[in-house]
Amino acid sequence: MSTVRPGVNEHLAVLAQKATLSNVDKGLINVPLKTLMTRIGAEFDRYVVTRSEVFGAFARDTRLPQAMDPQSDVDLMVVFRERGHPPAHYISQLRQFAELHYPRVSIHSDGQSLYLQLLQARFELVPAHESVSGVQIPVKGGGFWVRTDPVEDLRGLQEKDKLHNGLLLPVIRLAKYWNARAGHPLPSWDIEQRAVSHRFSFVPKNLKAYWFDFMRSLHGSPTMPLAKSESIRQMRRTLDEIDQLTAANKSHEALAKIETLLPLPAKLLA
Repeated sequence: MSTVRPGVNEHLAVLAQKATLSNVDKGLINVPLKTLMTRIGAEFDRYVVTRSEVFGAFARDTRLPQAMDPQSDVDLMVVFRERGHPPAHYISQLRQFAELHYPRVSIHSDGQSLYLQLLQARFELVPAHESVSGVQIPVKGGGFWVRTDPVEDLRGLQEKDKLHNGLLLPVIRLAKYWNARAGHPLPSWDIEQRAVSHRFSFVPKNLKAYWFDFMRSLHGSPTMPLAKSESIRQMRRTLDEIDQLTAANKSHEALAKIETLLPLPAKLLA
């Protein structure tokens, strides 16, 4: 008996489901995360660090499994009471803490954050401080501070996802998976911001239509390396080819194209 192969939309739906962290995955992350937060609270006086707070993709449920993006982080904001210093001042204190409590763990910094590899997850410790305008965190590659509001970001994402019948979160996860496979031409946070602000005007309410529409809106910048710009252009050409094959009733060829662009990782086949 012949087996009917799934179409492009069905492949994306399966992939989007696999891109969602399972309760088991979250449990494996939460164990070292809670220990890390407890140790920070015990190490730093409350007059030095006011609190630590999970934010970023893990808090918004847009973090990918390691099998889909080995660079996926769990972001932990460490809010210092003292202000008026560059990010390196706070990174130095966090490094001393990490070297004391995690002497056998891989530790490195990019100047704005400190990274620890704990069990199956990489944790990014982000220094922050309060200001009159709200919480400030370092800008990647800038060496200065910018306001952030994790509660507001989460609320905005959830409201937009609800507005679009639950299609926005899968679109973001699939976009991040493509981004990881393409060598991260775009910052992960930038993808989320673009998705939340994207209009999806007159787009059919299905995952394929939504994902294709959003991905076609992505573009590089004048300062982006040529190889990364070309990866975005090639992705858009592939989407056009898939649409042309679908219109010509060549569903098998269209499916093969999307499986090449976004394959299902072997580790997630079970």
